[in-house]
Amino acid sequence: MSIQTLVLASGPADEFGGGPWPRNLYEIDGAPLIEHVLEGLGVIGNEASVVLLRKSEQARWRTGDVVGLLSPESSVCFVPDGCEGAAGSALWAKGVIDMDKPLMVANGDIVVDGDIVDLVKDELVGRDGVVVCFDSVHPRWSYVSVDEEGFVNRAKEKQPISRNATVGIYGFARGRDFFDSVEAMIKKDDRVNGIFYVCPSLNQMVLAGKLIGVVEVARERYHSLASVAGVEEFMRARSES
Repeated sequence: MSIQTLVLASGPADEFGGGPWPRNLYEIDGAPLIEHVLEGLGVIGNEASVVLLRKSEQARWRTGDVVGLLSPESSVCFVPDGCEGAAGSALWAKGVIDMDKPLMVANGDIVVDGDIVDLVKDELVGRDGVVVCFDSVHPRWSYVSVDEEGFVNRAKEKQPISRNATVGIYGFARGRDFFDSVEAMIKKDDRVNGIFYVCPSLNQMVLAGKLIGVVEVARERYHSLASVAGVEEFMRARSES
């Protein structure tokens, strides 16, 4: 089973870590952060991939050109400033995603060690969706809870309702389920701190009777590159492996 990949890398284009570059171009071991993310998500060499970037970042830093060199087969979509969170930005990719084929949606600031693409594809078999999680209770993350059969029955952002913290990678058996759920969430104005996040959109799939599984990965396999501290932890882990 082949799968499309949508990388949500259109976050703020501010200078990152005290340096002159935005987060996507922050260098880790001589390579831009976005390169590490795309490699981890199996985007490089995958023609069924879409990378979302901010228009203003492209205008100032030419990050889209960088992505084009790293993965010429991928499509790059540019979103305007003012999109309300990752979920709102994701809708800009709607015209280039095949709605009837499987889709993996991933935050553009994470790396999960191992073959995450095959993991998501395998876990999607017989399900409408899947969410990759690790064990945590800290309110900085998004969370899902599950019913007695192990299927997601609720999703919350920045609120620990279980120990299933999401890494920011979601699989959908059909691309349309992702976009339909995001649009339904936005129509209900379901924001968190004024922002539309991806995780709470899973509630709309639950309401529609969709079956969403959970796959767990060890905490040490998950690396958040959203902060300089996270980047430094990632670099330490790489040096020790």
